[in-house]
Amino acid sequence: KLVHVDGQSGAVPPNESFPLNEGLIGWVIRKNEALVVDDFSEKENYVPRFSLSEASEDLFHSLLAVPVAIKGSVRAVISVESTRRNHYDEQHKQLLETMANQVASWLQKHEILEQLNTQSQVDTGSGLLNRKAMLADVKREISRCNETSRHFCLQLISLPESLPEKTAELYQQLIDEMLDFAVSRVHPPATLYRAAENQLAILCPEAGRED
Repeated sequence: KLVHVDGQSGAVPPNESFPLNEGLIGWVIRKNEALVVDDFSEKENYVPRFSLSEASEDLFHSLLAVPVAIKGSVRAVISVESTRRNHYDEQHKQLLETMANQVASWLQKHEILEQLNTQSQVDTGSGLLNRKAMLADVKREISRCNETSRHFCLQLISLPESLPEKTAELYQQLIDEMLDFAVSRVHPPATLYRAAENQLAILCPEAGRED
């Protein structure tokens, strides 16, 4: 998908999706290699930048494209085109590759932060979403309902913090049974959370108290 254009977009408009097996940009993605086209006018047939269905482009004559890759996996391509023939040399290529490496580094850090944020919202003992995730989702639901005049329901299921003559083994057994019971009965669009060691929460969009 063409996600950003600075200047004239040429044959393909912004936000247009394209196949990876037809044009030059798809080749860069598949091969994970930089590509330089010195002069499109020297080609006998029109060489598409993105897809065979794009309109012929006579404005730009040279192209430079480099992949943005993380651990060998191409996530994006940065490409530049010029109305001049033979415009891009090795110095241009090295400069664009440096930019691509910086973008790849930023993307990798962003993905790591996203993974850490996701992990911080999961209860390690049960694999359910935790209290932090519940509070974030409830906040979003409140905002959504205020904007759309809709409603939602939040249910809490708790075991007493103290049981007569309880043992650690018995208490853990009761918690496990509560988890098994809830997991088997809560289905999308409802979401189940482990809000505390002895407490579960069920968030039900579009549900009222009577439901």
